[in-house]
Amino acid sequence: GLNRQRVGNTYQVLLEGYHEETHLLLEGRTSWLAPDVDGRVLINKGNGIIGDMVKVKITEAHTYDLIGEIIS
Repeated sequence: GLNRQRVGNTYQVLLEGYHEETHLLLEGRTSWLAPDVDGRVLINKGNGIIGDMVKVKITEAHTYDLIGEIIS
């Protein structure tokens, strides 16, 4: 699907908070992901401050969500 095509690419992501199941994952959205409708970007590597825009390289794609790491 479309999400698979995003693997390896880097996107600006707004950090919205921690994943509801674990504080080991940050989560955020790109400009094309609508709240409560689309999936999220789950971040498993790197640090950021909630509310900041960060560059995230996508490393995995799932049906709804993308997984990535902060590179800036």
